[in-house]
Amino acid sequence: MTTHDTIIVEIHKGVLRLPNRAVKFKNGRFFVYLKRDGKVVEQSVETGISDARYTQIAHGLKEGDKVLMEPLGHAD
Repeated sequence: MTTHDTIIVEIHKGVLRLPNRAVKFKNGRFFVYLKRDGKVVEQSVETGISDARYTQIAHGLKEGDKVLMEPLGHAD
């Protein structure tokens, strides 16, 4: 008999978080793609805790920023 358990270690409320697939890593830094003034830009971010689905964004974004999962016409 086996079980699948989840142990909650920390809970952070009132933080920005993104789906893990929206947070990219390249050249030793984390970043996200933002849509700003009609253009797609890479925005450096500092990450916090993460789990299997989400990553906390500690610095680099503010509520209301338009984050893209992938820039248009781009594939990793």
